[in-house]
Amino acid sequence: MSAIHPVQEFRDELICPICLGSFKDPVILDCGHNFCQACITDCCEAGTGVCPQCRKSFLKGELRPNRQLEEVVNIARGLDRECEKHGESFSLFCKEDRTLLCKVCRVSRERKVHTVIPIEAAAEEVKVGHLQIPKHVSYLVLLKVEWWERTTRGVLFDKDFWGGGFVEGLRINRTGVLVAP
Repeated sequence: MSAIHPVQEFRDELICPICLGSFKDPVILDCGHNFCQACITDCCEAGTGVCPQCRKSFLKGELRPNRQLEEVVNIARGLDRECEKHGESFSLFCKEDRTLLCKVCRVSRERKVHTVIPIEAAAEEVKVGHLQIPKHVSYLVLLKVEWWERTTRGVLFDKDFWGGGFVEGLRINRTGVLVAP
C-alpha cells in the first residue's frame, strides 16, 4: 500500500518531469509521455529531440496538444482553491488542525476556540520557519497566496511561481516538500 495520499499521487501526475511545475500547454509524444510544450521544445535540436523519460527519438512536428490533460490540470487547480463542503474559497488557516478553511468553516462550532489566521500570514510564517504544516497544505497555502498576489496586484507569476521565484525563493519540489533557498 502506498504511503502517499491518493490526492497527492494524483497531483504528482499533473507535474511536468522537466520543469517540475504544473503542466502548461501540455503536449504528448508518440511514446505516450507528456510535457509542457515550452519545456519539450527547448529539448529539441534542429527539429528533432529525445524523450527525457524513455529516450525515444521524436520530431518537433510530432508534438500533439494534450487537451484532456490540460483540462484535468485546470480542474485540479480549481479543487485546490475551494472548500469541498461549502464551495467557498479558502482564506484562512487553522493552527490547531493545520488545515485550510473557508469563512463558513471558521464559524463552525469545533473551530470557534481555535487560532485561525489569514492564509497570507500562514505563508509568511512558513517562509520564516515558524510554522510547520503538512506538505499538501503548504502547497495549497502557496497556491492561495499566488492567486491573491495575482488578483490584488495584477502581477502574473506563472512559471516564476512554479520555478521557485515566488515568495522569495520558496518552492515545492516534485514530491510536494516545501523547500527554502
